[in-house]
This record gives sequence, structure tokens and C-alpha cells, in this order.
Amino acid sequence: MKKIFKTYFLLLILGLIVFSSVGLAQDRKIKLEEYTRQLKEWQEREASARALMAEEQKKILALKNEVETIEHEIAAVWNEIYILLGADEDGLKGYSEDLADLGEQVEGLRALSPEELLTRQDEVDGLRKRLGELKKDKRSLLTEFGEELDLTADLLHQMKVKAPQSRNEYYMVIRGDCLWRISGKQHIYNDPYKWPRIFSANRDQIKDPDLIYPDQRLLIPRELAANEHLVVRNEWLAKIAGYAGVYGDPFKWTQIYEANRNQIWDPNIIYPEQILTIPRD
Repeated sequence: MKKIFKTYFLLLILGLIVFSSVGLAQDRKIKLEEYTRQLKEWQEREASARALMAEEQKKILALKNEVETIEHEIAAVWNEIYILLGADEDGLKGYSEDLADLGEQVEGLRALSPEELLTRQDEVDGLRKRLGELKKDKRSLLTEFGEELDLTADLLHQMKVKAPQSRNEYYMVIRGDCLWRISGKQHIYNDPYKWPRIFSANRDQIKDPDLIYPDQRLLIPRELAANEHLVVRNEWLAKIAGYAGVYGDPFKWTQIYEANRNQIWDPNIIYPEQILTIPRD
């Protein structure tokens, strides 16, 4: 009996071992099939990705070629522009810097009060002249430069409007008038000794201060321009030229004399109330 039981037990263990071996083999087979399937799937995806990369690289190469072509075309156009404007890249850069410098100066004056602007009209006129010169340059034909010039011109116009208008007025000569009498009128200067002001302001039509004619329209100056000087007592040309606000150099008196020879007959003699033009460089 014991022998039979022992034999039965051994057969049972053997059966379990065989069953387990078959199960493990089947499990290994399933895992190998799954791995093979996934490997094939990843290989297909890799192949697809490589194909897409190759296609994109072709597109990138085509775009690079297109960019190079466009750059060559742009360079050719700029060469034509340089020839048209008579300038090169450095020339355009220099012109741009000139525009920027002009703009900065205009902005600086624009910040002044109207009264200060009136006393510095010579500077405003100088900037306006410089703007005109820049406009004459062929380089102004470039759109970006043209727009900047227009903006600067607009700012200069705003400054002109901002500055107070001159209070100068006109007087129509009547029979019996003379500069002495006109200057002495209450609504003019109420001081006959100020007649040289009227003479100085009308040198274009008064050659002899003793000779004026009915219906002459005379300018009556109420204020001085930025490039004018009103002579006061005990002044002479060298003294005026030596003022810091004039030339700061008395030896430049000859410039004042040359600019006012139509009212100064002797450089050693000038009179109070004369309005002298001060030429600026």
C-alpha cells in the first residue's frame, strides 16, 4: 500500500512539472510574438520618420536656394539704387546720421518757450536752410529719408507758428512828414531822436534820411531780429564786435561795417538808435 501511494505521488509531481513547463513555453512564445510585433511597428514608424525628414530636408534646401536668389536680387537692386543716388552704403549711413543730428537740434529748439524761440530765429533759419540742402540731395529720394525730412519740416513749421509774431508795423508817409517828425509821433516812438531806427529799417527805400516822399510805406520796427543790434550811447563798432553775444572779438568790427555801409559813412561814427545788421557765419 505504501508503495502504491508513493508511486502515485511521484506521478502527480511529474505531471505538475510537465504542465508548468508547457505553460512557461507558451508564455515565452506570447512574449516573443509581442516583441516581434512591436519591433516591426517601431521599424515602420522609424522608416516613415526618415522619409519625412528627407522630404523636409529637400524643402529646406529649396528654401535656402530661394533665399540666396532673393538676396542676390536685393543686392542687385541696391547696386542700382547706389548708382542712381551716387552713393554707397557708407554714404547712406552718413546721410542718415546728418538727418538724426538735424532732428536732435530741432527737438532741442522746440523745447524752448515762444519768447526764447523769437530771440533764436537765426538758429531756426539755419536749421531750415540745412533742411533745404538735405532735401536737394539725391539720397532724400529714399522713402525712409523722405519721411524723416517731412517730419523735420513739419516740426520746423510748428516752431514758426509757436514763435510770437513780430510787433513791427507800417506807416504811410503824408505830405510834410520827415523821419524826425514821424518818430516823435505819440503812436510811433513819442521820441524824435529815435528816427535812426526808422531809417535803418528802411534802407532799401531811403537813400537820404532827409528825403522821404508821400505814400512811402515805412516799416516801424518795434523789436529787433536775432541778427540785429540797436546802437546805444557810447558804443562804437569795435566795442559792439567785442560783445560775447556778437563776435567776442573787437577786431571783427569790419564785418559789421561792411554789412551796414549803406547807413555808416564813416566807420568811426555811429549814432544811438541805429539798427545794425550783425552778419553771422
